[in-house]
Amino acid sequence: MPFWFYTPLYLHCRWKTRKYRMIGNRYRLIRQIGRGSTGLVYVAIDIKTHTRCAIKEICKQKNRQESSILKELGPHKNIIGFIEVIEDSGSIYLVMEMAKKGAIMDIVPHSLTEPYSNHQCKHLFKQLVNAVYHLHQRGIIHGDIKPENILLTNHQTVRLIDFGNASRISDMTAKITTGSPAFMAPELLKKVPHSPTSSDIWALGVTLYCLAYGHLPFEKSSFIQLYQDILTKPVPHSQTINPQLKDLINQLLEKDPNKRITLDKVKHHPWLMTP
Repeated sequence: MPFWFYTPLYLHCRWKTRKYRMIGNRYRLIRQIGRGSTGLVYVAIDIKTHTRCAIKEICKQKNRQESSILKELGPHKNIIGFIEVIEDSGSIYLVMEMAKKGAIMDIVPHSLTEPYSNHQCKHLFKQLVNAVYHLHQRGIIHGDIKPENILLTNHQTVRLIDFGNASRISDMTAKITTGSPAFMAPELLKKVPHSPTSSDIWALGVTLYCLAYGHLPFEKSSFIQLYQDILTKPVPHSQTINPQLKDLINQLLEKDPNKRITLDKVKHHPWLMTP
């Protein structure tokens, strides 16, 4: 099902009828550039500074949590910069910085994208781990980590985006969260109790696999077949992959969440510690 199917129709209609509308008497919407998990994303011009920014429009009735989580997190070099939140009668607008190079990788099911080199993978993944570690230290799980939600600046700095599926950790048990099917952990599919951070760590593993190979580790034409592979199929690897990188991917994609590598151990894994 296409992502726009899940976006409120009212947002699509609003964009088509008021394309260049002003937000908060300061930001002029220029064009739609994407769809997040909870709304539409636009590029806008700040008419006071004449700089570009990104604005995510969320249906007010659907999700207030994303804006409150972004406010809580505070600035971090690997999380998208939050500028302000504006509300009108029907929508919440999250004003954020622009990461001009866009997503780190465009993953299309059943197709191959140019993978990153071992050195490039390491450079990007270190930054992503730092972002997720910052979240977990503040009691937040992202809930939708994937290449599409990882942007790059002109200086090759990672920015984690889209907190529409993020939630707060409570009582060491995680809610069953939504997310992108190919990045969902086995424990989410089985709907069993698990560590609140384990599903983010699994999604880090799928993301690292994509960066290294240019495609998903598990791909099937139906959700049922996909879920079965995630639950039972070993992680496929090529003969040429760096052995330490292979080891980290396997530990991230450990199907038992109780045996899966922790984020502290990820930060000190030999693959990430070597130049």
